[in-house]
Amino acid sequence: MNKAELIELFNHYDFNIDNYIGNKMISKGHINTTYIIYFDYGNKVKRYLLQQINTLVFKNPQELMKNIEQVTSFAKNVLKSYGVSNYKNKFVRIYKTSTNNTYVKTSLNNYYRIYHFIEGGVSYDESKSHEILYNAGKTIGYFQNLLAHFDVNNLYETIPFFHDTTYRYQTFLKKLNNANKSLIESAINEISFFNDNKYIANIIMDLINKKQMPLKVTHNDTKLNNIMFDYQTNDGLCLVDLDTIMPGCICFDFGDLIRSSCNLGKEDSTNLDDVIFNIDGFISVAKGYLESVVTTISQIELYNLTNGAIIMSYECGLRFLTDYLDGNHYFKVNYPTHNLIRCKTQIKMCKQIIANKNNLDKKIMDIYYYIKQNE
Repeated sequence: MNKAELIELFNHYDFNIDNYIGNKMISKGHINTTYIIYFDYGNKVKRYLLQQINTLVFKNPQELMKNIEQVTSFAKNVLKSYGVSNYKNKFVRIYKTSTNNTYVKTSLNNYYRIYHFIEGGVSYDESKSHEILYNAGKTIGYFQNLLAHFDVNNLYETIPFFHDTTYRYQTFLKKLNNANKSLIESAINEISFFNDNKYIANIIMDLINKKQMPLKVTHNDTKLNNIMFDYQTNDGLCLVDLDTIMPGCICFDFGDLIRSSCNLGKEDSTNLDDVIFNIDGFISVAKGYLESVVTTISQIELYNLTNGAIIMSYECGLRFLTDYLDGNHYFKVNYPTHNLIRCKTQIKMCKQIIANKNNLDKKIMDIYYYIKQNE
């Protein structure tokens, strides 16, 4: 980091620059730039999480931080009212400035925020462990239940139309019309897939627009590595990366976890033979998730959980392809075709989930009614 800017940033907090011993960049994540910062207090080294907010993506960081402040304060009060002993690790906590602000804007017009580090926590980019996947589903459901009585009308839309798949498809068409011819030719099969299956974009959006699908507080970016686990027990701790907390459909949160965690390959596998949909993993996630939300989930949400996984695979692939056609401005890439490769894996996942939909729907209903009968 720029040393002068770092010193300026620390002046807004109760840190002593003499105790600062260094930082380490975290390479995970497509959007924000994240560091662990270290302070030596003699008898121990204290860590904090420092993030530079990407204002090209989050154009109103003040509203973004207001959302995070509201939900973290609300969740903290709920956890304390439940008498949860380790509540500090069950939801992320903002480290506020000396003047009680949640972020700092530096003289270079960069926006930063600092979080308390979740000690004893670990995250996974991928896992085949049924225990991990079960606990991941349970953690997302727990998150949704903590905020079940939060008024969604108090939240700002940090990224307009974020999971509006109908809008995402229309954006894709606009970028396609203006794309370089050689890029179009290199992605002709992928473009055909999204056009041939455009009905997917409207499945849940039609229900939302008809007010048949309830809007609740949702995380909207529930990929596996946004979940923290206890490194000793593998119990789920909390969700991190709260930038996209907005009113939304809980099926999208469930679906994004399935999309990201039930791929036996990698998100950017160059060999599509490695991209295999993990049905047993799906069942593990569903068990944990439904155990958490069994008393709060509606029938229309229950019936559309598998659709959520189909839609999130479709939408994520569509976003990767749109960014590829637009010159790779949104997602961080390591090489020019990185987004196209990511798109291919999402298409492969989407096709496999569709092929198994009837079986997956039945599994969800079996799990749900088993839990209901034994609660």
